[in-house]
Amino acid sequence: GDIMRVGGTITGRSAGLILDKTGKGIAEGLSFGASHLGDSIQSGTEVIGVGLVGSGVNNIVSSVGGGVGNTLKGVGKGGSEIIKGAGKGVGQIVGGVGGGSLLAAKGIGNGVRKGDGNAIASDFGDGVVSMGSGIVDGAETVVRGGTKGVFSVGKGLFSGLHTIGKGVENAVTGKQKSEKGKRDIRR
Repeated sequence: GDIMRVGGTITGRSAGLILDKTGKGIAEGLSFGASHLGDSIQSGTEVIGVGLVGSGVNNIVSSVGGGVGNTLKGVGKGGSEIIKGAGKGVGQIVGGVGGGSLLAAKGIGNGVRKGDGNAIASDFGDGVVSMGSGIVDGAETVVRGGTKGVFSVGKGLFSGLHTIGKGVENAVTGKQKSEKGKRDIRR
């Protein structure tokens, strides 16, 4: 039973980590690319004397890239939480049922061998409790992982919309694009 619990946890964490890292990597690449595209547009418009227009376009292009990137990070993190919860939960369910079945079978075997009805009832009861505990713990873990996942997706979506909104606001008001979060290409 314990082996199944550990196996489910490891499987869920591994798959979740891959999804989380993939979402972050795609998001960072998209944000980086959009930022540099916006900077190039602004530089080109400054050369021909319409830098203010280029600055506005830069704000919008960069913020859309950053906003979509933030949303992808949230989706990757949310998917990761859901998968981790599901893997761990299934492991707990299978482990609890498997371990509980073994306990119950062992107890019945010992009780029959010894002719002890109390031992049969006691060990069978321990096995059923272990099964029930595994099912309840596993279901709770799956629900908790799903809830965390939905929260992370929502957080990423709202962060992305906020970034896009801030970029549009800066474009309309004529503010320069924020240099916060700009990556050095030499890394």
